[in-house]
Amino acid sequence: MQRYRLVSVRMGPIALYCFVLLILYLSAAYLGPLFVFLFSVFLAAPILSLLLTLITLALLKYHQSFSSDHPRKGEEVVYTLAVSKEALLPSGAIRLRLIGTQQGMNLGLDDIDLYPSANRRFAFNHTIKCPFRGVYVVGLASIEVRGYFGWLSFNLPAWARTFYVYPRIVELHQTPLAEEGLTVSLPGATHGTEEDITLLESLKPYAPGDQVRHISWKKFASFGFPATRTYESSAQPGVTIVLDTRGDPEKDERTLEVEDCSVEIVVALVKYFSEAGVRTTVLGDGIEPFIFAGRNDEQFRRFHRSTVSIFFESELSPLRVLEEQLHTMSAGAGSVLFVTHRTDPEIFERCERSAARTGASAVVNLSGMGARERDVALRTVRLVRERGGSVRAVMSAETIGEDLSR
Repeated sequence: MQRYRLVSVRMGPIALYCFVLLILYLSAAYLGPLFVFLFSVFLAAPILSLLLTLITLALLKYHQSFSSDHPRKGEEVVYTLAVSKEALLPSGAIRLRLIGTQQGMNLGLDDIDLYPSANRRFAFNHTIKCPFRGVYVVGLASIEVRGYFGWLSFNLPAWARTFYVYPRIVELHQTPLAEEGLTVSLPGATHGTEEDITLLESLKPYAPGDQVRHISWKKFASFGFPATRTYESSAQPGVTIVLDTRGDPEKDERTLEVEDCSVEIVVALVKYFSEAGVRTTVLGDGIEPFIFAGRNDEQFRRFHRSTVSIFFESELSPLRVLEEQLHTMSAGAGSVLFVTHRTDPEIFERCERSAARTGASAVVNLSGMGARERDVALRTVRLVRERGGSVRAVMSAETIGEDLSR
């Protein structure tokens, strides 16, 4: 929010006032009583202006109200600003500086200039649309009260309301992704691919490359050679969702729509897998990693609220993000699910290579593409699927549930 000085002095009007005062002084000295009177009035006028301005500052009242404190995505908030001056004395001009931003974008609230009449209430209404997730700041930045001569003004600090608009939560009742490219255990499945150290299977002679921590030292003493323990695969290998946060430097409604759609896809998938008891990890450049061991409603609420702080400003591909963060994940990545708004050849190649084993799937967000670009992307997705890759296309934010369920 821009800061304003409490007192502002304009040197141009002061210089003009001094020049006129000098002319009146010389005229009074040579032309007689009339100009003496005018000189005296002009000399006292700034003092009277300052006095009236201070009275206006003391008696000026304002009130702000909002039709909703917690707007949802797509809703509107009616902002009402009322201003009154509880005095009979006249006052100078008043400027109401309004602030209206969403993630740094201007919402189009213009400043208001008025001359408040005595004991009269002025009311202004603005409708604030909340079509996108994010942090909205709406209200008064400051109130500027000017003197009659315009060479002195006072800025009163004011306040603005901050709204957090969260993405929608789309319910998924099923998704073929869990059956195609993701080796995760949903209710009724018994397979898995990650070692579970609680499920001892057998012993085998130690070979170079085996983990030392799996050596059975008691059997070493009995056999005379090192033996390592092997384990069964866990039925909960988990899934790692990697969000593509590469952005467009020129932010407009189209790019915001695309970003929101990708975030809502991730939220829907996290809710679906975590409620099914699948270990779910969320990664992305500039995103705090979230790890769900299973269903945890409170953790999901924290994750959902945190999505207002996801900014699409990265220059790293999701594959690079995954590689950089894998070394910090003690349990491994499990199956990987990329959520991207680009037809990235590297992601598609990874999905094709992983078709026959635990590996990668992708959800491609096509919501911001034009008709021709969307047709090309759909042909690419179909080609990857024909080659065995697990890829799903989402056409728009309104069809997330339908597109991920078929």
